[in-house]
Amino acid sequence: MKVLICKNNGRVFPYLESIGIVAGFVIVEVDDTQGKKAIEKGLIFKNGKFIKPEEDKKELLQNLDLEYGGKIKDIETEMARTLAIGDEDLLDELKEEREELVNEYKEKRGELTNG
Repeated sequence: MKVLICKNNGRVFPYLESIGIVAGFVIVEVDDTQGKKAIEKGLIFKNGKFIKPEEDKKELLQNLDLEYGGKIKDIETEMARTLAIGDEDLLDELKEEREELVNEYKEKRGELTNG
C-alpha cells in the first residue's frame, strides 16, 4: 500500500493514483495493515516509523525542558557569581533576563501542551 506523508508534520494520508503526488508530500510504501491503521488512527510518520502524535509532543516537550533548563541554569550560575562580587546592577539585569526566559519557556510549553 502506498501512503502520502506530509513533509511538515508527518501526517499520513491515503495515496490516490488519480491525484498523484501532492506538493509537500512524499510517497511511502508500507504494509496494507500498517498503512490502514496509520490512516485510521491518525498516526504520524517519524524516523521511519508510525507513532502517535502524543509521542511526538512528548519528545518536543522533553527537548524544550532540556533547552530552557540549561539556559535558566546558566543565568542562575551567573547570578550567583554576580551576587558574590556585589554587582547589584548586573544582578538586576540577570534577574530580568531570567524572568523573560522563564516566561518564554512557559509560553512555548503552553503552546505544545494546549495546542
